[in-house]
Amino acid sequence: MNFNLFEMDIQPGFIIYKNGYGPVWVCPHSGPAFESPFDRDENSEVVASLCWMKTGGSLIISTLPRHRTFGIDFNRDAPEKDRSILLWEEFEKNPNSKRVKQFEENYAWLSKNVSDFRTRQKIYDNFWKTIRSLGNIIIFVHREHTFIPNFPSIMEIITYQGEGVNKEIVKAIVNNINKKYENFLRGVSNHYKHTVLLEELRFIDRVKMQELKFDLKEMTYNQKRRAVKALKVIEKYADKRILQKLMKNFNERNYISAVGSVLKSNSHPIVTIENRFRGDKALKMKRLLLNKRNIVMEIESSSFINYWHPDVAKDMIIDLLDQLVSVDMYKRMGMKQTQIIKFIKSEQSS
Repeated sequence: MNFNLFEMDIQPGFIIYKNGYGPVWVCPHSGPAFESPFDRDENSEVVASLCWMKTGGSLIISTLPRHRTFGIDFNRDAPEKDRSILLWEEFEKNPNSKRVKQFEENYAWLSKNVSDFRTRQKIYDNFWKTIRSLGNIIIFVHREHTFIPNFPSIMEIITYQGEGVNKEIVKAIVNNINKKYENFLRGVSNHYKHTVLLEELRFIDRVKMQELKFDLKEMTYNQKRRAVKALKVIEKYADKRILQKLMKNFNERNYISAVGSVLKSNSHPIVTIENRFRGDKALKMKRLLLNKRNIVMEIESSSFINYWHPDVAKDMIIDLLDQLVSVDMYKRMGMKQTQIIKFIKSEQSS
């Protein structure tokens, strides 16, 4: 890192760090957590800062909670003024109502009144305007939960279904990365799986504390969505007899047995591509970035690797970025996609 080029610019809601020209690293969910320890992308800023210190460029760190009442979720679309005020009133009466949760899934904030709406809108617009002004290689860094719904991903790459960067080329590069880091990924497999198991036990305890028993029918809206996502992975990896038992009688004992069956499979953690995430949030703002002049992607780096092995996470991301920049150069030289993918695959086998 060249400290002679270092600059810091503190804006309402976020901080911009600059170190010459280079990629734009963005952490939309790095602010403080409210109510839930999982309400922030913990250690996403650690990985992003390591990447930024390696490449130079810009680093944008959110300083607001993503909680829709107490802050702004920069990775959601801006709400309509009247609806955001109306839903605030409903939130006061029942913060767990289905309408409130569905609103929060898609929109960036709730508003107490018109003045509050305008204040948050100004911060939100400035955040996205700043991203657009800083460069043409833009990487959003998030945290991926280390739990069954994301198994066996240790890091997820989002191409915006090929609109931010060529998905087929990224697939070839990710195959290279999984091969290069295979010894590491197999070496941490047991620790990764233990982390997954602990998170599933925490989920069970959380449900039982709120609902008194672990029953799909009694779960809250968000708990049920989470359980359904887990079931999709269990269906894919668990022993069929154990799966059938769970489907016939969904309870704590059968669920944890199915989780254990998944974790006993031969699968080890890998880097994945749009396995679960599609980057389909805040699309109105992101579409302004998605053009042929830009490289835009999203990294969902798992809480496991962010905390235990942030330097390896950084190395994986830099490897991906270096190869993408090389691909961009090959494109300018007139190479076709099939030629580029063939070249990448040859690098993998060499």
